[in-house]
Formats: sequence, structure tokens, C-alpha cells
Amino acid sequence: MDVLLTFTGFHDPYFKGLVDQEEQPGHILSLLNTRSFDHIFLFDTPSTQRVTGETKDTITKLHSGSEAHVLEINLSDPTNYQEILIGLRVHLHRNIPHKSYLIHIIIQ
Repeated sequence: MDVLLTFTGFHDPYFKGLVDQEEQPGHILSLLNTRSFDHIFLFDTPSTQRVTGETKDTITKLHSGSEAHVLEINLSDPTNYQEILIGLRVHLHRNIPHKSYLIHIIIQ
């Protein structure tokens, strides 16, 4: 079973490209266009709730073979990696019993 763990960002699910402002897939949809996953866990922070919901809805429409889940992580600072790892650890042990993980990190 393949599982994707990823945070949503402000370019999800789509963003306006630089050329003619055409809509482009964000990093999560771009990855899903090249590789499939059985389960996709979208980590949601207080500042990304809207895009997380839109991303989950888009994944459900476009990738019916994948099951999308939203897990909240209450981060006061999205660049505090210790806080991120603590939040991930809580969800990994409690909600994600699978053994094979791909963790997708985009630094912008």
C-alpha cells in the first residue's frame, strides 16, 4: 500500500502560471499526475484550511483510485521544523498505520 504524506500550500490545488496567467497544477496534483497512491494524507495548518479542502475535493474528482484524508496540525510557525515533526509524529502513530511512506516536502 502506497501512502503520500504532504502539507498543502498556497499553490494547491492550482495556481496562476507566469505565462498568460494560465492555471497550473500545484505540487501535489503534479506529483499525482506522475505517480499514484492508495492513501493521500493532507496535513492542514490554520493558514491553509481553504486550499486543503479544495485540494482534497480535486483529488477525489481526478484520482478516484486514491483516498484523500485531511489531518490538522496546529502550527504557530510553519518553518519550525521541530514543531512540524512533533505534529507529524502524533498523526503517524495515531492515524496512519501503514508501513511504507513517501514524505513530500516543498520548500518555497
